[in-house]
Amino acid sequence: MLTDKRTIRLLSVYLFTIFLVLGILLSDSNVIQASDDDVPFFAGNNGLPNVLLIFDNSDSMQDLPYPRKNGSPLRPSGWEWRRGVYVDDDGTIAENSDGSIKWDYYKYVDTDNELTLPGTTPPPIPGVGSLQSTVTSIGNARRIYDTNVDWSDSAVSSWSNFSTNYRYRLVKIVDKNGSIQYRTITDRSTGGHYWTVDSDITYDSNLEPYTYEIVAGQPGEVTYSHSNASYVCDANFDWSTIPNWSTFANTYRYKKLVVIAGTNVGESRGIYSYSASNKRWQLSSPFPQPCDHTTRYK
Repeated sequence: MLTDKRTIRLLSVYLFTIFLVLGILLSDSNVIQASDDDVPFFAGNNGLPNVLLIFDNSDSMQDLPYPRKNGSPLRPSGWEWRRGVYVDDDGTIAENSDGSIKWDYYKYVDTDNELTLPGTTPPPIPGVGSLQSTVTSIGNARRIYDTNVDWSDSAVSSWSNFSTNYRYRLVKIVDKNGSIQYRTITDRSTGGHYWTVDSDITYDSNLEPYTYEIVAGQPGEVTYSHSNASYVCDANFDWSTIPNWSTFANTYRYKKLVVIAGTNVGESRGIYSYSASNKRWQLSSPFPQPCDHTTRYK
């Protein structure tokens, strides 16, 4: 092991050598100095600009380019580096009423990097063998009566199975003339032999028989219009793929939901939360109007 004196002596020799070499280079104009006709060492290819990058690792370079209200700089840390901030008209960082920073969680979201949404389809209606059947009687406008269904089958008799298989699914009701109405299944009565829907169906005895179809759509198709315009309901999405909050946070939270067709087309919002049991996304702010069965998103 080197003693302290030997270490100092070796360092002195090393530094002297470096300075000696630099002195020789500086004294030799052919080596260190470049005339106008010389090509700089950072020259680009023909037709491209010459660019010299200077990296500044000083602390100030880590601050945001916008000051706080009191004039102090803001230096992000941790997850904050992946977020933006809202900026007021005066060029300062926007703050909430309690003085905290208004972070823009969606500023740097790459909308070209589209996520693949996992989907799920409902099983055939028990006793029918398909997703299409006939309305066997009309009366209550919120009900689709069908005695063809095997209501004792666990696919519908079990609340858990019914919720997974059919709840919040879009249903298409068609009269004998081919006129179509869309509703959403919200419940069922195994004893009463009917499906319950979200809003009144316009029945007319002169237009019987009515048929209906539980629609097997694709994820990204809204199946239920909620009065809260911050909700996007999609029973076609496979919500079992989000078993917990951690999975949601790592995969979907702070991603951007973009409406590509139908109601609210062209609008986009950040995904803030979700409800697997209600089969819906909650957005960072509401759309101009609630999404409906025409809405398509990615």
